[in-house]
Amino acid sequence: MPRSALRLLVLGDSIAHGTGARSPEDTLGPRLAAALTADGFDVDLHVRAVPGAVSAGLPRQARTSADVGADLALVVIGANDLTRLVPPGRAAASLDEALQTWYLLCSRAEGLRVRGSWGGSISISQRRGEAQNGSMTLELNL
Repeated sequence: MPRSALRLLVLGDSIAHGTGARSPEDTLGPRLAAALTADGFDVDLHVRAVPGAVSAGLPRQARTSADVGADLALVVIGANDLTRLVPPGRAAASLDEALQTWYLLCSRAEGLRVRGSWGGSISISQRRGEAQNGSMTLELNL
């Protein structure tokens, strides 16, 4: 059975969108897609991030991106929340709502979760249903 492409969705603000990058290839989505491709994945990239977005807009981004049927979502948000003095608890609640929305709208039975750190290391773990039976971890330094 042929393997289908990993559908990668990028949500968030101008950083996720790529504002300030030297070239389109230097933006987060294409860099992550290139790293995944180098590790043997076929990747179908969808960047739906919106410059100027704040955390409160993430649930809408997730809902309007349901058509992608993403397997993997990268969310980069927070700079605009800081400049607008959004309380951290409110921003975190919006992020949680967006991730829950995305997960519920995901069209495949298997979902992938991403955990990251500011230093550029990203861990990707696979989730199968409620019991996390199988897993994979991929470390990328972008």
